[in-house]
Amino acid sequence: MKLTTKKLKQLVRETLAEAIQAESDEKWMQKAFAKKKGSLHRDLGVPEDKDIPVSKMADALSKGGKEEEKARAAVNANPDKYGSIKDVGVEKKD
Repeated sequence: MKLTTKKLKQLVRETLAEAIQAESDEKWMQKAFAKKKGSLHRDLGVPEDKDIPVSKMADALSKGGKEEEKARAAVNANPDKYGSIKDVGVEKKD
């Protein structure tokens, strides 16, 4: 196979595009949680240096709105701490 300058440039562009996409995929969680650090703790009245109890997390999951979105993200991001949504005692909404 003969590699022309045009094919080489196209190959480099594709490789760079894939690398950029892979990097952005790796940092999706940091982007999602970095907006207002500690806001779920403040909403639930738990100091930021303490863990949020499962009972308070279950209450937050049933409230709705932004608080519920933050709580769902926290439960999904910390399966070791909270298990799944079902383990916390709230059914997942459709």
